[in-house]
Order: sequence, then structure tokens, then C-alpha cells
Amino acid sequence: MIIAKMNVIGTGVSCLSGSRLFVSRCCELGRGGGLVAGGLLAVGVDAPDVAPTCGLRACRVTWQMISGHVRAHERVGRTASPVVAAQQRAVTRKAQTHVAGTRAARRLVLGGLAAIAMVALSGCSVADLPRYGWPQSASVQGEKMQFLWSGMFTAALVVGAIVWGLMFWCFIVYRKRRNSPLYPKQTRENLPVELVYTAIPFILVAAIFYTGATVQNEVLKMNPNPDVVVNVTAFKWNWDFAYEGSTTPSGGLIHTIGTSEEVPVLILPNNKTVEYVLDSKDVVHSFWVPAFDFKRDVFPFPEANNSDNRFQTTLKREGAWVGHCAELCGTYHAAMNFEVRSVPDDIYAAYIKARETGLSNSAALTKVGNDFPNCKALCSSTSTTTYPLQTNRTAKAATPIPEGVVGLTNGK
Repeated sequence: MIIAKMNVIGTGVSCLSGSRLFVSRCCELGRGGGLVAGGLLAVGVDAPDVAPTCGLRACRVTWQMISGHVRAHERVGRTASPVVAAQQRAVTRKAQTHVAGTRAARRLVLGGLAAIAMVALSGCSVADLPRYGWPQSASVQGEKMQFLWSGMFTAALVVGAIVWGLMFWCFIVYRKRRNSPLYPKQTRENLPVELVYTAIPFILVAAIFYTGATVQNEVLKMNPNPDVVVNVTAFKWNWDFAYEGSTTPSGGLIHTIGTSEEVPVLILPNNKTVEYVLDSKDVVHSFWVPAFDFKRDVFPFPEANNSDNRFQTTLKREGAWVGHCAELCGTYHAAMNFEVRSVPDDIYAAYIKARETGLSNSAALTKVGNDFPNCKALCSSTSTTTYPLQTNRTAKAATPIPEGVVGLTNGK
């Protein structure tokens, strides 16, 4: 683009331009004889044609005058422009360096604050690592599932970190810069990279499938000689627990049956293989202890329905945990709570012996608690993790929580 400069002084007009004149504004002589600035636009007009185009009769503009000014202007520009340009470039680089440093520092601070906020607001604790939110399991089988969850979560974090790293690396390295082309260099194909990006997902999916199937087989594996077998019978709307191999004075098995006034408590030995045989008297229920990380539906007539109604657990520590019916089964479905307690072998043996004498569940627990003072809450005559719920459908107030109930422990 060639710049034109017009100075109107009296009756003289001088134009400074390049070899071809682009006049943005020119002067025009008015009727009154005065020289005024006009708005006639002349673009791409050769220098000798300036006077006829503008219609200037009062001023003589010659090509020699214009060309002389142009040559002088070009000489000055050639001598001064390298120094001025160098100074301008130095100032520009300094300003750009300062701005880039300020932006980088600001981005670093914001990134650090975002990372701190993510950790602080996540609610995570070092004590939860590496469970990543998985509840602390009470059974060996649940612990194996927790290992699977932790491994998959860790692998997902590693993959995510690699993907995020590549993304932000591209954002920083290939970001838009000053004087950069409109579109960066386009890479249409890269066979080695495509093969790697195709093989890695296949390997990850195969690893997830293998570990998932392996852990599932371990959780569902059945010991042919379990230490304790419990028959679990669900009915509207409570539970009946019977110990196989036990004998009462009447000749039957030991039964612990829940009522609307008493939550059934299932006493089990610690570090022993326990098998549960599930059955229902009416509709479909579901046996679920959250601390076991396992549940199974309870069907009526399981043999006729060809359903697998057996599973096993090994409780790895002492404690008391609440259980639920996890299948909507009718009006008082929410009231089908029960409690599972894991106790040492000597306390379990004393409990079974007391029940075989004909004592009820609460009376046997009271007797064992007197015989073993250190048993404490594990020998409580009533449930400590839940309580009987209100069965009166016209009640206007919630059921008060009895003393001694500590709430849902969920294996903690």
C-alpha cells in the first residue's frame, strides 16, 4: 500500500508518495476562488494526471516536484527505517516477553489452585486409598472385589493422565502464535501411531475382561465342606435363619425368626466359611448385606425355577452389620431388616450350645454375655445396627430409635 501525503499551503500543493500515486483526499477550487479541501477520491492515478483530475487551476503541480519530494522521502526512509525498526522490534520483544511471563505465571497459579480445590472438595482421605470410595468390606470375597475396583480405577487414572498430558501438550506446543499460518501443518496418516492407538485399547479391554472373570469366579467359588450352613428363608416381611446340624430339645433345627417387635440377629463365627441357602415362602425377596459387597435374589421354589440359591462368605473380622431385603416385596418391604454378627469361635460355640438347650435368641445372647464379659456389644440381646420399624400405617410420627442402636456401620 502506497501512502500519499498532501500539504495545502496557500496556492501550493505538495504530495509525497511512491512511484504510483494513491491520493486519498485532494483539493478542489470552489466558485468563490478559495482553496478548500474536497472529497474527490483518486485511486490509482498517475502523478502527471493529478492536476486535471482534481481540477486545480490556481495551483501548478508538476511531476518533477512530486518526484523530487518522493526521492528525498525515500532516501530519508532508507537511512532511518533500520534503526527505528530495530528499536521497535526490541520494544516489541520486551513487551511480548513480559506479557508471556505474566500469562504463564497466572496460568501456573490458577492450575495449582484448581488442583488444590479438586483434592479439597473431593472429600477423599488418605485412609481411603487405594479403595477410591469402595466401602471397607467385612468378607474375604468383598475384599477381592475391592482389589478389582482399585486396580481398574488406578488403570483408568493412568490412562486418563496420559490422555490429559497429550492433550495439554498439544494445546501448549501447537497453540496459535503471532505470524503463524492460518492452519498448521496437517498430518494425514501415521501408521505406527495408529497401530499403537488401536492395540492399547484391545489390551486394556482384554485385561479388564480377564481380571473381572477371575475375581467373579473367586467370589462365587463354593467350598464343598463349609464350616457353617445357614438356611435363610424370607417371608412377608421378615427372615428366618436356621442352623443346619443343630438340634433343639424338640428335635428340630435352631431357628431365629424376626417379628415386628424384634429384629432377627444372625450369629456367625469369624474366619470360617459360611454357606447361605436361600428360599422364599411367598414372593421374590433379596438377601443383601452391604458390608459383604454381595447380594442375591431369594426366589420361591428355587429348584423348580432352576436358580442358584447358594453362596458362601468368609468373615475376616469381628463386628455387626445390618442387612436388608433389596427387592420390592410389598407393603412392609422397608421393614425387612436383620443383623449379622461375626464373633470369635469360642463365643459362637457357647451361643450354639445355649440355643440347643432351648433358650431363645435374646436369652442365649444374654447368657453368653454373662459368661464372656469381654463380649460386650457382640453379645447384646437385641440388634445394635438397626431396629424394628413402624408397621402401623396410620402412625403420624416416626419410630423412636432405641438405646444401644449405633446405626448403620457398613462394616466399619
